[in-house]
Formats: sequence, C-alpha cells, structure tokens
Amino acid sequence: MRKHLTFAGLGLALAMPLCAQTTEEPTAIDQAPAASAPIPGPAPAAPNPAPAAPERPVSSWPGQWLLDTFGPAGLEALRSRGYVVLQGRPGAYRLHRVMWKQLESISRNTKYVQEMSEALQHILAGKPLAPAGPLSFRCLADMPPSGLMTPPLQALLAALSAYHEHWTALTGPAKDASEIVPALNASALPGLFETVWGESFAARTRADSIEDPAPLVEPYFDSYLSGLEAIPAAVDHLLGSVQERHGADISALLNKDIKSGQLSEPLREHIHRYLLEQRRLSAVARIRRQVASLSKKTPLLRDLQALENVAGVFRNRPGLIAELEGVVQAAPPSGVSPELTSAGLHLQKPLKLGQHELGSTACPKARPRK
Repeated sequence: MRKHLTFAGLGLALAMPLCAQTTEEPTAIDQAPAASAPIPGPAPAAPNPAPAAPERPVSSWPGQWLLDTFGPAGLEALRSRGYVVLQGRPGAYRLHRVMWKQLESISRNTKYVQEMSEALQHILAGKPLAPAGPLSFRCLADMPPSGLMTPPLQALLAALSAYHEHWTALTGPAKDASEIVPALNASALPGLFETVWGESFAARTRADSIEDPAPLVEPYFDSYLSGLEAIPAAVDHLLGSVQERHGADISALLNKDIKSGQLSEPLREHIHRYLLEQRRLSAVARIRRQVASLSKKTPLLRDLQALENVAGVFRNRPGLIAELEGVVQAAPPSGVSPELTSAGLHLQKPLKLGQHELGSTACPKARPRK
C-alpha cells in the first residue's frame, strides 16, 4: 500500500533531524575506561568512483528529419494543420504522433494540387482551365477542410468548377483550349447584363441567374425588340452577338417578326440561346471577380502556398511515406521524466477558494516521456 505524507507530517519529519543534531551522543569516555589511542597515520586512499553511465537524450531524429525534408515552412504547415504532433520547441522538436491517412491523401493528390494552382492563374487571366470535360482536380474536394485543403481552398475549388462548367458550355467541345480564348475574349460587345436595359431586365426577371431562360424569351422580345418601346441598341446587341458567336445573320428574320408582331419559332430559338449565353458570360465574369476578391480578402494564397510546399515535397519524393515510417521505427525509445501526480494536492488548478489545501497528499510517479 502506498503511504501518503501529509503537510503536517512532512514538517515534523523535516524538523526531527534538526533536533537530533542538537542532542550530543555519549562519548566513549563516558562508557568505558580509556584505552591507548592508535597512532594516527595517513588515511587510506579512497577508491576511484565508477564513472556514471551517460544519460541517453530523448530522441529527436524524426522531428529533425521532418525539418530537413519539408523545411521550416512545410513542417509548420504540417504541424499547424494537425498532420503531425510535435513536442518541444523549434529546433528541438520531438515527433509524438503522425496522421498517416491524412499524409497519404496529400501524397496521392500532388498532381491535382499543381493543376489547381495553375487553374487559379488561368481564371485570373481570363483563360480556360482545361478542354471540355470534368476537371481532374475536382477530387480535392474529398480532402477534409480541417487539413491543408482549408475552407478558402474549398471555396476556390467550387468556383473553378463552376467557371469551367460555364466556359465549356459557351465554347462547345473544342479539342484545344487555345481555340476557346478568341471565342470569348475577342468580343467587342459588352455583356447583356452590363447594359442599361439588360440590368433592368435582370432586376425584374432574374435573367442573369435563372437556369433556363425559356420563359423569358417572349417578354424580352415584347419589351426590347418590338413594339413602340423597342430599344435599337438591344436589337443591335442581339444581331451582333448572334453574328459574332455563330456567324448567322438573323436581321431579316427579326424584321419579319417585328412587323408581324408574332414571335416565330426560329427566332425564339435564337433569343433563347442568346439569353442563355449571356447568363453564362455574366457568370464567368462574376466568378472571376469573386476569385480575385477571395485571393485578396482571405488567406487563400497563403493556404495554397502551404499546400503546394507540402505537396511539392511528396511529388519530388514518391516514396516519402515509406521513408518516414522507417525513420520513426528506427528511432531509439524515449527516456523517462518524473511527473508529480496527486489525489488531492491541486498544483495546477486550486479548487477551493483559489488556494491549495492544507493536508493534501502527493506522491511522485515516473512515466515515459512522450
């Protein structure tokens, strides 16, 4: 059974040796007749003390290996986002735990991290992200936002996906992305929803965000293309857009429907496609503005740089996970350090009136240092 020492008992125990020092012990003269004292001589030489065994320091090999491999910025990214748990201070870190599955997720997606970084530069420059088809780096959305794929990067990924969807819908199945750029960037016409009448129409009907503008075709024709309130600039914008994007001259068809006051089916299809394309063009421009704002007002660029730093190391060293496993397994075991625990002595957080309690007990205990 462990014996506990109270504060009161502790003081008595400390005081007893002091009292013992003040009490003189009986000398040999008091106890027995005097005897001839031996002739004093030189004291025998004390034996040389055995050298103390050197204390083995706690291993810092895995922590130093991580620092050498990822660099200070990369190691800080891994530590701050919870991929590794380190103890100690910078320069003397000890590796406590590794989140292997999360590290393997980065290792598998290094190519896609690079593609997402390139896509950000493309969208800011108003260029297409890739030929038609799903984005390959869309799988980065499966990475948890608590790691290096932070919420700003998740928002960027969603914006890039929407941008790519609108762009490829506008350009069609082009085989070469370089063929797509003139189709959109060379336009001399402003967007419909940047014009005075277009803004008014969008405010009334949400034409700039509605998924299918088919119900809006006839109201647009009646309000801006025909009748007494027709706007000549709206007519020119429709004709110029159809000519520029599809190489078709629909002026005769439009004049015929205006004179008859009836919207024919061929013109209905042209206006429907026109409104749909203008909505997508507006969405592309809006997403570009949002991404530019996101990169300025959030830690997006900093988070992307941290992700690139770590992913770049994995990309250049494909067997890095196996290397780290070997380093961790080869590290010598840690030493032990004493730790004071207690059933009643409140060292860290006093529980009663903000004070420690007289009579509380404590016992020393040692455990391996983590």
